[in-house]
Amino acid sequence: MNRSSLLLLAVVTLTAIAGGWFLSQQGSRDEQETFSTWFFEELRANPESLNQVQIAGAGNKTIATLELGDHGWVVVEKDHYPADETRLSKMLTTMAQAKVMEPKTDQPQWYSRLGVEDVSTPEAFGIRLDMRGESLHTSVIIGKLAHDIGGTYARKTDEARTVLLNQTIEPLRETARWLRPEIIDIPSGNIRSVQITHPDGERLKLEKPDPGAIDLNVLNIPAGRELKYKAVASSVAGALAMLNLVEVARFEALHFESIKPVETIFQTNDGLEVTTRAYQRDDQSWLTFDVSAITREDSGKLGSSEASDSSSEDEHDGTQVAALEELVETTVETDSSTRAQKLQTKLAGWVYQIQPFKFQLLTRRMEDFLKPVETEADQT
Repeated sequence: MNRSSLLLLAVVTLTAIAGGWFLSQQGSRDEQETFSTWFFEELRANPESLNQVQIAGAGNKTIATLELGDHGWVVVEKDHYPADETRLSKMLTTMAQAKVMEPKTDQPQWYSRLGVEDVSTPEAFGIRLDMRGESLHTSVIIGKLAHDIGGTYARKTDEARTVLLNQTIEPLRETARWLRPEIIDIPSGNIRSVQITHPDGERLKLEKPDPGAIDLNVLNIPAGRELKYKAVASSVAGALAMLNLVEVARFEALHFESIKPVETIFQTNDGLEVTTRAYQRDDQSWLTFDVSAITREDSGKLGSSEASDSSSEDEHDGTQVAALEELVETTVETDSSTRAQKLQTKLAGWVYQIQPFKFQLLTRRMEDFLKPVETEADQT
């Protein structure tokens, strides 16, 4: 089952659970009648038909168009970059559970008080959701939250009546927040070496003494200089851990041909090589990724050397150990090649904006790790 199927299944399943919960509640006849009308009937009746959700705000400006493609949901305005299906699923599930608490105004002059005026007006508060599919076409304006009693004001665009729903529905108002946020996630403990090369030729090399080490060592420290503290470079190892995007674009659209980037190469204990290239123009910072597998020819054996160090004096046992090492290395190389290919397919051709502190980790210089040079004035 693909991710898009899971999305639709969540809508149907959670809706059924919610419906059963309401039916099982004991209350007065008036209470049961109050919560008797599902607001998004078309969505509930045809969830499998849904293939597009368009979100628009004030001035009829499109915030995001989410479409279901062959490989899942995408954001059309961002060159069909994958959408945050978890966020979309949560919103649709909440909508499918929404019932009418009570009717409100049907007079247009009062719409703005509830945030359900037509979004074509520049000062409109609400968000219009257009949901389309083969057997589905409904358009709704999601208005303000009813903070005092809970719920959300809403109005179908082809109806005059505003209603108060029993669910909190808050569509996101920024296009980038509808993007799938995860770029890559490589824990710091899996990083074995980092090399940062700047356009001016400065090259910084960081390395762990063994795969189980926690701290990165700074190599080639200038004569007469000292590190600020022993583990000063270790934060760089966490640069790729839970790395999320802030913005994304196609590389060719930003025309970085004249800019020489800062190139950072990470090598992992399990055989990946991740190269980031950091571009800065004006006040914007962007990043590209290339991922490949490290072969034995590239780097020698990746795993621990304990097996070879403790090999038996018996020739037969030694042969068995060598065979096992060969099997393990081949398996690691195959696994890393598969992972590298998946990541490269996902990331190639895109350029990302990330959290500033992460970007800074990827562009460190030697001077960032060293104690300041003491002057004669400092010594007196």
